[in-house]
Formats: sequence, structure tokens, C-alpha cells
Amino acid sequence: MMKKLKFWLKVIFIHVAGMSAIIFYESCCGNPDFPFYEVTSYDLHAIKTELSSQDTLKIFPVATAYRYFTHSGFFPNAYAWQCLSNGYEGPKFRYTTLNLISNKDFDDNHPAGTSLNDLFGLSSWDSSKTHSLAVPSPADSLMGSYFLYCVNRPIENFEHVLTVKINNENNTELTAAVKVNWK
Repeated sequence: MMKKLKFWLKVIFIHVAGMSAIIFYESCCGNPDFPFYEVTSYDLHAIKTELSSQDTLKIFPVATAYRYFTHSGFFPNAYAWQCLSNGYEGPKFRYTTLNLISNKDFDDNHPAGTSLNDLFGLSSWDSSKTHSLAVPSPADSLMGSYFLYCVNRPIENFEHVLTVKINNENNTELTAAVKVNWK
């Protein structure tokens, strides 16, 4: 009788300990269901919107909304004891095009509504990576990792509304605008 009781106590203890470990793991650090993300909207923020003759225009794209995606493949990866949030593996789709336009004439070669990509560059926060906007960006994570910069000035001092359109491999088009005044 005592052996049966010990046996059942061990079985109950193992089940309780196992269930407790599973509940603790899932409530604390469970494997997120959606390791990839896609930016669905963003804003543009300029360091300075009133620019003097010595200033360089710097515009930062900042993601404001995301869509999350699950793993591709049959078995998702297991990450024991790592607290990971949704989107931890980064963007699901690469950015394919980025086009920057102004609502006013920038110079004789860039009338209102035409691309200003040849006047702007793309740089990482630490300036270790710099790219021309004349060619598509190699950036996987444009949002939060890069900024747009322009050292050129328009022919006349105007308030411009600069619009940036970004497309990705999923055919998602994102558009945002910022007002800038060259004095």
C-alpha cells in the first residue's frame, strides 16, 4: 500500500512540476507566434524644419504601425528561456523602391512632382553605410536604421512639402510627408 502511495505521489509531483514549468514558460517567455513584421504606415520627422544656409536637411522615417507574420516552414524554431517579442526576426519583405518628391520646383532640373532622388542620400545612424537614392536601397530595415539627407538647397527659399513613397516586395506602398522651410 505504501509503495502505491509513493508511486502516485511521484506521478502527481512530476505532472504538477511539468505543468508548472510549461505555464511559467508560456506566460513569461513563450515562443512568439509572429517573428516577422511589415511596416504598414510611417511618419517622417526632420531634425530641423526651418533650415538656414549652413544646415543639412535630415529626415527620419519612423514606423507607426506594423503587421506581423508567422514563420515560413513546417516547424517553427524553439527559443528556450528567451523572452522575444513579435517581429524579433525583422522585416519579412525588403524595400524595393523609394521615391522622394516636392510640391514645388526645387530647381530647373527638378520641377514640382518629379523625383528628387538624385539630390538626396540615405545614411545609417552611425554613417557607416551611405547610399544614393538614385538606385534602389539595399536596406532591409529602413525604418529606424537610416535617414535621408540633402545638402542641396532649392533655387528659391520656399516651404516645401516633401513626400516619400516606399514600396516593398509585398507590393505595399507607404507614403508620408514633411514640411520643410529653407530660409
